[in-house]
Amino acid sequence: MKYQYEVAPDVQGMLEEIVRHLPDDFAHVDVRRVVCYRSRGSVARIYARIWSLPGIWQAALGVEAHYVIEVVERFDREGVEEREKTLIHELMHIPKTFSGALVPHKCFGKNIDCRSVDVVHRRLVTARGIEERARQRATALARFLPDPSSAPLSMSNDAPL
Repeated sequence: MKYQYEVAPDVQGMLEEIVRHLPDDFAHVDVRRVVCYRSRGSVARIYARIWSLPGIWQAALGVEAHYVIEVVERFDREGVEEREKTLIHELMHIPKTFSGALVPHKCFGKNIDCRSVDVVHRRLVTARGIEERARQRATALARFLPDPSSAPLSMSNDAPL
């Protein structure tokens, strides 16, 4: 079977949410220039891979750096946590320069491995918890504020007092 590719908006949404919640880890990632695709027909023993657009191609095509994160069918059979960890792993391959290059699994004394991915994923879970608690507090406080739709109409200058 030949590969089939399709845009993966569900994966794109997950990726954007991860980047939004983890600015300390992924502030350099421009999600407008990371495109998520789903491929079918792969026999590879992977869940996802990241594709870069090297500098020579950027110069030849007159475009900025872009990345493609490709998820394969195995990705969809995983639970949400494992899918998030897979996307975190792929995002960790994007260098701080967002140059179109890729960071290898071992580079400058840092590793992209299960342990480092787990650390970042724990920060994601924590960030979501903080956001949820803030949302709950805001909802609770909103009950004590006046309803803007029931505010009295302002009086015009020529209305008698």
